[in-house]
Amino acid sequence: MDTTDLFSKQLQEAQKVLQNAYKELQEHFTELVAVNNELRQEIIEHKKIEEALTKSQKRYETLVNSIDGIVWEAEPKTFQFTFVSKQAKRFFGYPLQDWLENPTFWADHIYPEDKEWAVDYCATAVANQKDQDFEYRMITADNRIIWIRDIVTVVVENGQTVKLCGVMLDITKQKQSEEKLSIFQKFIENSNEGMGMV
Repeated sequence: MDTTDLFSKQLQEAQKVLQNAYKELQEHFTELVAVNNELRQEIIEHKKIEEALTKSQKRYETLVNSIDGIVWEAEPKTFQFTFVSKQAKRFFGYPLQDWLENPTFWADHIYPEDKEWAVDYCATAVANQKDQDFEYRMITADNRIIWIRDIVTVVVENGQTVKLCGVMLDITKQKQSEEKLSIFQKFIENSNEGMGMV
């Protein structure tokens, strides 16, 4: 075999190797394109899920912040707030971060005559894993006293209290109306007694 034939044979073998390598490369490329398309589809689906989640969170926030009350969550052992809705600022005048950063915010702002029994009542109910619905007074940032109805849900998982959720409602106007009605009733009773004496 002369040199030309040898070179021609080696060239053919090299071409065969290159063709096989090219064929394998095309197969890998086709696989990569398929995987890339699958990944692209997963990313699109993931983005859709993220958008739906964001939309749902915004709807939830809008709903929570539209309630004419303070929606809140707190630690069951310390009563430290972990979440308060924006209405807290409107009701009480304190910045939201004060509610979240001060571990004793709730107890510190209960009206002194109500503080001991309200904290004890809540602590006992939480220890017994019982939901609560009670009324007490709190002091606002501008030193007004407002009546609060606090509706508390004790969240229990695997027998353990994991968090408190609730809604505080301002019932000051209702309490003022009740007080005026009571005064009026006493006035009527006293007037009737006075008329009986005449």
